[in-house]
Amino acid sequence: MPPGLPSELLDRRPDIRQAEQQLVAANANVGVAKAQFFPSLSLTGSLGRASDTLRGLTSSSGQPTHLSAAAIAVPIFQGGALVANYDIAQAQAQQAVLQYRRTILIALQEVSDTLVAYDQDGVEVQVNNDRTVVGTEYLRLANLRFRSGVISYLEVLDAQRQLFSAQLDLNTSEVNQRLAAVQLYKALGGGWNRTE
Repeated sequence: MPPGLPSELLDRRPDIRQAEQQLVAANANVGVAKAQFFPSLSLTGSLGRASDTLRGLTSSSGQPTHLSAAAIAVPIFQGGALVANYDIAQAQAQQAVLQYRRTILIALQEVSDTLVAYDQDGVEVQVNNDRTVVGTEYLRLANLRFRSGVISYLEVLDAQRQLFSAQLDLNTSEVNQRLAAVQLYKALGGGWNRTE
C-alpha cells in the first residue's frame, strides 16, 4: 500500500459520479425554473434587427410603453405556479447537495474501514508468520530430542500439530489481507498508479 494516497481517487467511484451528475442536473433545473420568470418574445426579427415586439416594449427614449397582452406573453401572473416551481427546484438542488455530501462521507467511511481491516490483517499475518517460524523451530527441536531418546513420538506429533495449526492460521490471515486489499480497490473506485 503506497503512502499518501490522495482523496481525489474517490472521484472514480460510480456512486460519487452519479451523485455529482444528479447535483448538476438539479442545479440546471433551478436555472430552468428561474428562466420561466422571463417573458417569451423574440428579440430580433427575420432580418436580424430588433423585433417589433421588442421595439414596442420601449419608446425611442428607452421608457416602457403599454402593450396589449397579445404583443407579449408575460408569465408573471400564473397564480404563484412559477414561484412554487422555482422553490421546488431549489429544494431539489439542496437535496442533491446533501445526497452528494452523504455519498462522499459513505465513500470515506468505506475507505477508512477497509484500510483499518487491511492493517489489522497485516498484523495478524505477521503474528501468524512468527508462530509458524516458532512452530518450525519447535518441531526441529522435538525431532532432535526424539532421536536422542529424550521424548516420545507423541511430543513430535504435538509439535507437528502446532506447526500445522500456525500454517493454517497464516494462510487464512493472508487470504483475509488480500480480500481487504480487494475491498480497498473497490472503495477507491479502482486501484492506483504510482504516478497518481
